[in-house]
Amino acid sequence: IPSGIYEEPIIIDKPITVIGNKDVYFTINNHKQAITIDADNVSLQHISINYHSDRTDGAALVINSNRNQLDHITIETTGRGIFLDNAHENILHHITLRGNERLPIQSRQRGIDMWKSNENTIHDSTISHVEDGIYIESSSHNVVYDNRITYSRYGYHLMFTKETELYRNESAENISGMMIMGTNGTKGYENKLTFNQKNVQSLGLLLFDVQ
Repeated sequence: IPSGIYEEPIIIDKPITVIGNKDVYFTINNHKQAITIDADNVSLQHISINYHSDRTDGAALVINSNRNQLDHITIETTGRGIFLDNAHENILHHITLRGNERLPIQSRQRGIDMWKSNENTIHDSTISHVEDGIYIESSSHNVVYDNRITYSRYGYHLMFTKETELYRNESAENISGMMIMGTNGTKGYENKLTFNQKNVQSLGLLLFDVQ
């Protein structure tokens, strides 16, 4: 894609590699997702997204498919950043994602939100000023490593997951570092959870109802 600003949302429905040439910005100011990936085996590289929506269920980028790769994606959003919905074996790396720091934390949306999605990998990404940095629910065998999350509610939030692996991640200046709840077989090691914001809910690590 040539350099420039693109104001229309796109849906990718075939296996294709999309590479931005230098400065490629998708600027979306409506209720549609900026980019939706409905096909398997898509590669999206070197793309920036500015996403503004009042919808709580909207997202800058939605993945509904499998074995895709997101590489060097930059997102600024007032809604959710990336939503994986029943999406499996995807790789997300070198993602830079920033929410709206002017909004109170309770009014923000999640950075990377994963629902019923298995065997995905997220690594070497930076997320700030969202509700929860990486949120994973009802999913299994996902791997999250070498990420940094700041100025949000929970850095890493697991709900009802199986065999999730979290290692070498950093959380700083969040209310809590890691919330691990209702999970089975979580592995967490070499993570740094520091400088929690002053709050009655502040915790480095919470393990609740885990096996």
